[in-house]
Amino acid sequence: MSRLSRQGKILVWGIILILIAIFVIRFYVNAPAPSVTPPPTAFTVTPGKYCFSRSQTATETEPYTVEEHVVLNIGADLHVTGTKTGSQAGPDMTNGYTGTLSGTVVGTTAELTYAYTVEGSSAKELEVYEFSPNTLTKKRWNLTEQNKILVPDRVGEPKLIAYTGETCPDEATTPDTKTFTDPAKTFSFSYPPTFTAALLDQQQITNWRENTDDKGTLLAVLNIPKTFEPNTNFSDVRFTVGKSTDTNALTNCLTTTNTDTTQKENVVINGTTFTKFSFSDAGAGNFYETTSYRTIKNNECYAVEYTIHSTNLSNYPPDQGITAFDKTKVQTIAEGIVKSFKFF
Repeated sequence: MSRLSRQGKILVWGIILILIAIFVIRFYVNAPAPSVTPPPTAFTVTPGKYCFSRSQTATETEPYTVEEHVVLNIGADLHVTGTKTGSQAGPDMTNGYTGTLSGTVVGTTAELTYAYTVEGSSAKELEVYEFSPNTLTKKRWNLTEQNKILVPDRVGEPKLIAYTGETCPDEATTPDTKTFTDPAKTFSFSYPPTFTAALLDQQQITNWRENTDDKGTLLAVLNIPKTFEPNTNFSDVRFTVGKSTDTNALTNCLTTTNTDTTQKENVVINGTTFTKFSFSDAGAGNFYETTSYRTIKNNECYAVEYTIHSTNLSNYPPDQGITAFDKTKVQTIAEGIVKSFKFF
């Protein structure tokens, strides 16, 4: 009996172990698979055309309004060519600038040389950009000059300037002109899309028009850069719209001054009669030819004018290959902008 009892016990324990093994196997077989978070997909820069823009509103710490547009063409070898145009307006400076970008992309970082022109002066700057989905971020450090190019010193943390991705315009359907309209919807004018017009702050200044010491408001400015006529003695064109309610400004609005030439005539532009003045100035090898259209509307003197800035050809050594700029071409563009001006 005792031996049979031991065999029975062995049998029972054997059955129990088999049942435990079956339970364990079924548990692991039927248990849900653990969730595995896939690693994030690495962002890569691929060949193609990319367009970005940014707008900056003036603040107390950075009192400048800025608008910029960047177009980048990335080749199969990740070589980059492109353009950057912009404008900035503040209490002591208003200008437009345009130039080309060139360089390469390594990973998501692009180091691009920006060769640009601002107010007739040319310069080069090495710029560092970081690509991310739908964003281009410029890393800006303090600059130092090396071999006639401004380069970042890369000391400390850079200031980050973000550009938002946008749909690149179809070149086949790009409009021939862009239109500037002031916020008060008082006036508008059209201009070629390769230029940039800037809205200015409403401060009382004396350069709201040429040849005056009376205070007024400079409402808009557009620059045609040196790159419009490369390898010539052309510097730039500054187109402005200004107005003044100053008593003297109104008195002198439609009259000549000592610096105005005798070229004065009345012209009608989109239903408004303007008095047209032409005058010039020169100094240190620079020539400035201004054409000013003025009218009085709602007891305000408006001045719509442009100044063509060029330099003396004799300033350049012959081996530089600098030629005379096409004055007729430049004037045609500037006059076209003026002729598009209209009041609402």
